[in-house]
Amino acid sequence: MIMSNKEELFKATRWIANDTLREWTEGKLDHVPEYFWNIAASTSGKYHPAYSQGEGGLVRHTRAVVFFVLELSPAWELTEKELDIAISAAVLHDSWKCGKDGKHTVNDHPDIAAEFAREDSKEGSTRWKVADLILTHMGKWHTHPPKTNLQLFLHTCDYFASRKLIHIPIDDIKC
Repeated sequence: MIMSNKEELFKATRWIANDTLREWTEGKLDHVPEYFWNIAASTSGKYHPAYSQGEGGLVRHTRAVVFFVLELSPAWELTEKELDIAISAAVLHDSWKCGKDGKHTVNDHPDIAAEFAREDSKEGSTRWKVADLILTHMGKWHTHPPKTNLQLFLHTCDYFASRKLIHIPIDDIKC
């Protein structure tokens, strides 16, 4: 059976141990723009490896970010809560990649996605921390560079997933 892009991404959310955070993350996915499920990770085609190009490429890129979160978290010695926050942020980080019009990647997509995550969150809460990671995921290429270890961790995972020469077997990964 061939899974839809949404079903594929829900394979990644199952790694969030905290039921409340997992359900919230999955609920947010029900409200992302429709284009998220269909576009390539790079609307210009200049960036990201081949597996994240074409129809559904952004979902495959998102899964690759979660893959790197899972693979690198032991080396970064993340707690279970930090791992949950990182997975949730990885799942939602590019949810508004093409902004509100859906035509091309917008530079402020981290701001839009973080605002989307914060719309039903309280300052200082776990959800707010997810939004902080989303806001800083682009590293030095955005106005909000990472300041915490966890923010730098998510940025690193996203960076690895966006490198053209780093290929992962996307059809064989656990998320």
